[in-house]
Amino acid sequence: FPLLVCRVVQLTMEHGICKYSTLGLVQYAALLCSNNAKNDILSSSQLGKAVISCLKNRFNSSKLQSGIYATYYGSVAFRTEPLQLCASMLWQGFDAGMSVGESGTAFLNAIQHIKIALFSGEELSRLIDRVDYYLGLRDQHKFANKSLLVLRDTVSMLIDKGTSSRSNIQQNTAADENSTDPANNSEIVHFYRAVQAFWLGHSERCHHYAGKMLQTNSHSRRFFDIFIMFLYGLNSFQVLKRQNTAKLRKVPMDVIASLKTASSHSRWNFANKVYLLEAENFSFLGNNEKAKASYAASITSARSSRFIHEQGLACECAGFHYKKIGDHSTAVTFFSQAKECYAEWGSQTKVANITRQLELLQNISKRGIMLPSKSFEVCTKSSKRDYQESLGTHYIFAD
Repeated sequence: FPLLVCRVVQLTMEHGICKYSTLGLVQYAALLCSNNAKNDILSSSQLGKAVISCLKNRFNSSKLQSGIYATYYGSVAFRTEPLQLCASMLWQGFDAGMSVGESGTAFLNAIQHIKIALFSGEELSRLIDRVDYYLGLRDQHKFANKSLLVLRDTVSMLIDKGTSSRSNIQQNTAADENSTDPANNSEIVHFYRAVQAFWLGHSERCHHYAGKMLQTNSHSRRFFDIFIMFLYGLNSFQVLKRQNTAKLRKVPMDVIASLKTASSHSRWNFANKVYLLEAENFSFLGNNEKAKASYAASITSARSSRFIHEQGLACECAGFHYKKIGDHSTAVTFFSQAKECYAEWGSQTKVANITRQLELLQNISKRGIMLPSKSFEVCTKSSKRDYQESLGTHYIFAD
């Protein structure tokens, strides 16, 4: 395939551009940015934008639009353009493909649309309605790709662990994923299982699936890798509480370095992620002042980029940090902000988790439990459960 794409580029340079050259050129842009070199990413973005402009102003081909949008906005533009813009354009690519009977490329746009919309923080109930719409058309057009089913399962789990958001389509997902189809063991399934595990708080499971995916791919090359690295790095702080090894301690620093490179191309998409990873690292190292500043920067950046889910995540992490250092009133403030963000996102699962944390803090406050002293706590026996779930430290129980 790379040789074919390069041949198209060569013929275009020798004989001039035609409408079919645009597809070859945007595919070349996708290949170019996979090298992950700074200049290549900038060049591929510029080339992709030039192709889109040429398509609109010179050729105006709806038949080619779907394939070009799927390639550029799904594989290139997320590195430099706001995720919300990419999702919107992929939606247009789907409509363009369906309008001219190009259902194959149309559904490639659909898959990319839902994937990017999920990571841009689109409201989850609206997102699942859109997935169901795509799935209904998928059955009519006999499109065999199962990515939409995996995506729906992920969105459903984020809403309410699939309790009330299951559908007749959804009920077939587990059977599809457990079949003997080799595609079910692919990186796509590992990716979304890691995403589900992260948001549901299953740190060991997230570490397992994210690790499996990163072992089979070169870091930072595609959408999957960049976003799975962010979750992998953030999740590693939870795993470090149980397995404090040199190998695990290295993970966050490597991820921060990679995401700083990504942020140099698009602060909109990646700056808040860098700040949050740095905040968690400062908190882990006990540098509380720098942690506070980085949490605030992450929250502000996520709000500016309209990533409501990651704004909630940053508030949640800040809440746990303040709870760890004994500042329960500030922790309540941040947990309350996180709850509001998750409610706006539409994740009942996360709202329930944060509500539980607020209840634990209220119980601790009512019982007048002492603040941490090194690695030990003194409390009454009736507070044992609250402490174990809330602070995760060693305890001495008073008589």
